[in-house]
Amino acid sequence: MHSQTLDGTHFAPAARRAGFLTFARSFFEAVADSLSAAHEYKRLTANGMQPADAARKVFETKIDRR
Repeated sequence: MHSQTLDGTHFAPAARRAGFLTFARSFFEAVADSLSAAHEYKRLTANGMQPADAARKVFETKIDRR
C-alpha cells in the first residue's frame, strides 16, 4: 500500500493562481494610477502651470495618497 504525505505542495497550483491574480490586480491598478497621474500632469501643464509645480502637485495628490 502506498501512502502519500500531505506537505502542502499539492496545494501550490491554487496558491500560485491566487498569487498571480493578486499580482495582476495590483499591476493593473498601478498602471491605472500612473495613467491618471500622467493625465493630471498634462492637464496642469497645458493650463500654464510650471512643470516642476505640476509634478509636485501630482505626486502630492495622486501618489502620496497610499
